[in-house]
Amino acid sequence: MNILVVSSYFGPETSVGVLRVNAFVKYWAKLDHHVDVITMPYRGELPAGIKDNERIRVFQVSPFLIGGQQSSDSQGYAKGATGLKRKIVQFQYWLKRRFLCNYLDPRVLWWPRAAYFGARLIQKMRYQCVFSTVPSYTAHSAAAVIKASDKSSVWVADYRDLWSGNPIFPGCAPIRFLEKMHEKFVLRSADIIISINEPLVTELRSIHGGNRFLTIPNGFDDEEIAITERVEASERKTSAKVTIVYAGSILPGLQDPTPLFQAIKELSESGLLKQGELEIRFYGDYSALDNFPLASDGLVEYFIVRCGKVPRNEILEIQRKADFLLFLGSKPVVAGIGLNDRRCKRKDFRILDIRHGNSRC
Repeated sequence: MNILVVSSYFGPETSVGVLRVNAFVKYWAKLDHHVDVITMPYRGELPAGIKDNERIRVFQVSPFLIGGQQSSDSQGYAKGATGLKRKIVQFQYWLKRRFLCNYLDPRVLWWPRAAYFGARLIQKMRYQCVFSTVPSYTAHSAAAVIKASDKSSVWVADYRDLWSGNPIFPGCAPIRFLEKMHEKFVLRSADIIISINEPLVTELRSIHGGNRFLTIPNGFDDEEIAITERVEASERKTSAKVTIVYAGSILPGLQDPTPLFQAIKELSESGLLKQGELEIRFYGDYSALDNFPLASDGLVEYFIVRCGKVPRNEILEIQRKADFLLFLGSKPVVAGIGLNDRRCKRKDFRILDIRHGNSRC
């Protein structure tokens, strides 16, 4: 079978959403399907199983105007921005959250070109399946155009997050209504709509109606299990220092590590926490730390280590050796979906949960 994947995130990109689409592509190819991917320009090498795979072709389509220029090694463009560009990104985020919902996204300059490229490609290849995934707004918009070019293909629309009703970008009432109508119009030709859990599928069913929904949860790649196997205590602990690891982006205005920093400051002031006894390591896009004054406080900053981005296999090794994994909950939480509704199925993971001004282990 010929499969066309439409996703602005793919390959070397370190965003968590990429792991899902990478795994789909890799294992479809292992099942002897031919997979073509339309994505934005990226840097770095494709991961194992995708790189140099004769059954996988990747087409990097540049957005209008901004081309292939990126802030860092990320396909997200906004990630890793510094200086004036960072201030512009922060203002853009504020506009989206306050007024414009998912609109005002730089990828709006990408999806029309991706749609045009895919519509021409599908006439040559005759794909039996078109699979679109993150981010929903732009990927599904492109896929709808491609589907219209060949109605015999089956379009599968994958959601990791909501499009309309997304709590990260609530916007204002008129735009929320427009966004919902826009989403319903775009997705009307989708044959199957899938998402990662039942609450999201329930929300999508209420928007789109019908019986075309499936739940396909995230999971571990079998080939990574060896990396995440339980570490013996003798291997994990080489000193008395407690290590806390956070891996991922910190979303400005949505995630706040202040309760943890405040606790560290108070422990330091009281003499209960001394230098060398604790280390908090931030991996990924941690530029938002500069927005929290406590991160630069003399009693706190000594315990903070900014480590930057590392390859996937390396961060798995780092996480399994950590004493605690830090979870920063988002302030706007969809009713009925939260950490308490999930179950940790690997007992060797220790999670430090910081949400809404509270901390717990």
